[in-house]
Amino acid sequence: MSGTTRSSERGMGAGVLVGILALLVIGGVGFYLWSDPFRTKTNEAFKQMSEWTPENIAKDPINYLNFCEEQTNLALEKLKTSEISIAQKRGQLVEMRSEADGKIKVGDKALAELKAAYTAAAAAAAFPVTWSGKEYDKESCQKQIIGLDRQVKSQRSLHVKIDGSIKKLDIQKQRVIDQRAEARKQLTEIQSQREVLKVQQITDDLTTQLVDMKSVLQTVIATADESSDMKTLDDLAAESASSVDQEEFDAIMNEK
Repeated sequence: MSGTTRSSERGMGAGVLVGILALLVIGGVGFYLWSDPFRTKTNEAFKQMSEWTPENIAKDPINYLNFCEEQTNLALEKLKTSEISIAQKRGQLVEMRSEADGKIKVGDKALAELKAAYTAAAAAAAFPVTWSGKEYDKESCQKQIIGLDRQVKSQRSLHVKIDGSIKKLDIQKQRVIDQRAEARKQLTEIQSQREVLKVQQITDDLTTQLVDMKSVLQTVIATADESSDMKTLDDLAAESASSVDQEEFDAIMNEK
């Protein structure tokens, strides 16, 4: 067999090997992106971080920097997703608060009118009374007053809960903004350390800086993966419901 033929076969063999490796790499990346949930990825990231001891960092600083860069970019993506989610939740809550405001205003006006009509009718023994196009005897008028008062108080309670939730979201949004800034700073530091490694061997001082980088990265990842303890809109509405109390009518009528 001639030298040219052998060279050609070796070239073809190398080409096939490269092709197989490329398929394996593409398949592995696809499985990583589409099969694992974000939380699993985050747990794996922390596991990998624990393996980067100061000794291992000193042995392989370049790959450590590559690892930090990859995890920081992933954290930035998750922080952006969190920011969008927070904005959506806040918008929903602001809309709910506006609706509650409108119901409170309408309810207060209606309750004042009906209480005045009941008081006048009771003093003159002139039931039924007509309110909002409907006649009410004494008992049905009492029930209507109780019902309106409960609804108004329920909307006020909901309003308070919504205000508290919006404040929590605003705090969380600021945390996300701060951590995004920290992550970008981290990427700049990674590039800087790469340049340092090009011109000098690993030193104790540089090792310390690289190790410190891990604690910053852990904070960024933890914030990016943090699940908001915000209650759902259904939870807020459910909590605002009031219990029935047959004796509350007299208390309502005595309110000034």
